[in-house]
Amino acid sequence: MSWMRRIKGAIGRIASSRLGRVFGKYLGYQMAGLAVGTGFEIASLFTMEATLQQALADMGKALEDLGKQIQDNSKVLQGIRTAYLRNFVVGSFLGRLSNRIAGMLRARRWLGWFTGYIVFVEFSMLATELYQVIYQYVLARMQRFAMISLGNFPGEMEHDIQYERLYQAYRENPEEMAKQALKEFLDLQHDLNLIASFFDTVGANSALGHWLGFRSVARMVTNISWSLGIGWLSWIAVGPGMRYSIARGLEKFYREKIRPEEFTREMVTRFLRRNIIDVEGAKEILAELGWGDDKIEKIIEDAWDYPSRTELQDLYEDKIITDEKLNEWFMKLGIHPRIRDDMLTLTIKRATSSVMKSYVSAVESNYLKGYRSLEELKNAYNLTISNVNVDDLRALTIAEKDFGERNDERVKTLIEAFRDGTIDEETFRARLAEIIVRPEVLENLVALEKQRKQPKIRVEPTETLERRLRRLENRLEILQIQYRYQSKLREQDLAVMDARITRTKTRYDAMIERIRRLAEIRAESILAEAQISAGYDVERAEARIRELTAITEAQVSRLQAELEAIIKALEEEFETFRTATTYEVQARIRYWQVKLEEASPDQKPIIEAKIILLQELAALSVAEREQRVRTVIERYKARYNARIEEIKERLEARITFLRETAGLSRDEALARAREMAERIKAEAEERVKELEKRRDVELKELEERKKKLELQYDRRLEELETRIRQTREELEIVREALQKISR
Repeated sequence: MSWMRRIKGAIGRIASSRLGRVFGKYLGYQMAGLAVGTGFEIASLFTMEATLQQALADMGKALEDLGKQIQDNSKVLQGIRTAYLRNFVVGSFLGRLSNRIAGMLRARRWLGWFTGYIVFVEFSMLATELYQVIYQYVLARMQRFAMISLGNFPGEMEHDIQYERLYQAYRENPEEMAKQALKEFLDLQHDLNLIASFFDTVGANSALGHWLGFRSVARMVTNISWSLGIGWLSWIAVGPGMRYSIARGLEKFYREKIRPEEFTREMVTRFLRRNIIDVEGAKEILAELGWGDDKIEKIIEDAWDYPSRTELQDLYEDKIITDEKLNEWFMKLGIHPRIRDDMLTLTIKRATSSVMKSYVSAVESNYLKGYRSLEELKNAYNLTISNVNVDDLRALTIAEKDFGERNDERVKTLIEAFRDGTIDEETFRARLAEIIVRPEVLENLVALEKQRKQPKIRVEPTETLERRLRRLENRLEILQIQYRYQSKLREQDLAVMDARITRTKTRYDAMIERIRRLAEIRAESILAEAQISAGYDVERAEARIRELTAITEAQVSRLQAELEAIIKALEEEFETFRTATTYEVQARIRYWQVKLEEASPDQKPIIEAKIILLQELAALSVAEREQRVRTVIERYKARYNARIEEIKERLEARITFLRETAGLSRDEALARAREMAERIKAEAEERVKELEKRRDVELKELEERKKKLELQYDRRLEELETRIRQTREELEIVREALQKISR
């Protein structure tokens, strides 16, 4: 150990010398240690070189030593489980190498450095062949796991791989095939590691083996294993078992002891919906999960359950929500803008279908009783929700039922009068003709009552001239009543058709005007925003979006509050002056006009709304005032909702521009803004053309129905005129006959 003490003393002297003074004592020791380590490394290289030179100098001994190492370690290669690899490595590679070494040992005179060169060249060729064969074989066997072809290989490498049979076997018995594949995979991994260990051992224990590069061959085999995934893919093979045998139990143990689980976002939203936690609690948990404040607001807004279309339909049918509210919820349900209006129309139609059915049922009942004509029944069938307001339809239903009940009472009274002899048959017929418009029902009722009045007396077909005169006069009166009634119906039905046509035009014109107005607003907003924020990067764009969102929310809140204040003020004003006289209403108007001049800007819209309401109520009756106040309130709702919609459209357009152009240069952003504005206008015009086409189709259909209805009434009136003319002629003949008899 004296040499160790000498080295220690030398290191101490170095550390305390100038090196220690320059770098410090501790760093001096480190520098001295590095110097000694480098010296040992250089010494080991010289030792290895000397060993190699000695091996080359005594090549016979080196070859004998290499052959002995191969012979001693080749027994381990018998453990290779893959027959092809075992035959190639043991039989082909090592057999040829051993034979070559034995042949050189027999030719003693050639042993020298030249013999070493020959062995090196031949070993290099064998090593290259070994690499190619092992790589090809491993790749060929990987086809067994990939179940697809990875190239063309010698037949003995893939003789048992038939893909259709593999697919069929995996479909029929996947568990057994997985176990078989696992065994083959582990066998392949075992064989490669065994081959690499053999070459590494021979290279480490034999000087000539080290010089020839046996350890490089070991690394080459290891590289094949790792490059094709035989190493790291082991976790796929053994991982499932280890997950259940080791990891699952440990995870269960640690979860029970440490309790690391947190609420998920889905759990938080579900707790919020079920009122397990409040909004503030949900915000705290989401903040702990790492969500930003702006994202938390959107998550909470999305957490609530939205009503379905059926539930919205029920709410609308019961008049709990208005058209504007229904359209707003349709937007939240994600209905596409291009079909949203049609879906809204469909929902409104379904919501009012029960009212429609009730009205049609009342008309059908009156038709069967003879109170309504066939054309009136057809008009009821052709009635759609787009042609009439829901409240008007309910009023029509009540009026139709009332019409039938009143006619029932009138008919019942006439029947009782006819049965007790208060009125004769002709009067009975004439009075019924004022009520029953269907001749077949009228004649059937008269014949039935005559039979009931005198069931055993047959009605004689013959009649005197006097009775015939009275019958013709009654017939003429009935025909004239029917003519006047049909003329009135014609006028009313044509007026209804004109109203439908006007309503359809107005509805489509309003939709077209709304589309163009919103498109113009979006285009103007994009161009205006482009002048402000073109060229913004992503961070500045997001900051601008937050600023615009805050401004818009403030504007919307102000308008909603103003609308609520106006509605509350109008309802209070109406309750106060519901039954007031015109003079009292006028006095109240003058009072508010004086207050308007002194009012603040926040109070002026409310006072103006009161003045408008009172001006409209002044000349109306008490019954009409209640309907008018609802109309005024709905008008204000529509006006404010339109303003809110415009504000939201401006915000949406600006946000769209900012997000699409964030990061672009100013010129590119301005060009994109012009392109977006043109695209919005073009899309709006396409929708306008589509609506105009639908409007023209509906108007054409209504015009055709109007012409058909007008033609039917004209034909019916013409028939009545003919019958009236014939009845008058027959009546004149009877009168002349009576005059001749009286002479």
